[in-house]
Amino acid sequence: MPDPAKASEEDVHSAWRVARAQSDFAGLWLSYLEPMGNNVAEEAGELVLNVAFTGDLQRHEGELRMRWGSRLCVTRQQHTMAELHRIQRELMGAVGKKLGLRVASTSLSDDENVVNLEVLVVDEQTRQAIEDRYGAGAVRTTAILKPVRQAA
Repeated sequence: MPDPAKASEEDVHSAWRVARAQSDFAGLWLSYLEPMGNNVAEEAGELVLNVAFTGDLQRHEGELRMRWGSRLCVTRQQHTMAELHRIQRELMGAVGKKLGLRVASTSLSDDENVVNLEVLVVDEQTRQAIEDRYGAGAVRTTAILKPVRQAA
């Protein structure tokens, strides 16, 4: 049940800490109901706290409601943040080297539940090897350079 008395910046941080401590935590982000200047809401009621988990959403919503009294969306994602961090580390380390990746950058997307992987160049065989290893949609690979096909 919403509680306007629990809608401060401190309350957002409290909910954030509780969510991140859960083993099935999969992401957290804020959505603004209307565009705001400098992307800052003037009132807490103008934003939605979105929190994703891979497990028991009802339990998590109850735990978060004890700390956050404004708009809340608790949703399910496929991968925990811990899994995405592991995938990111592997692709930047031994797995990436084994696949011949020249990694330019990586990042995680809480709302899309994906590892963004930017590499110098990537072919379809390597994309498929990444998908086979981590599953469809876990890694979004983009290449800085595009292969040039030579005319026959």
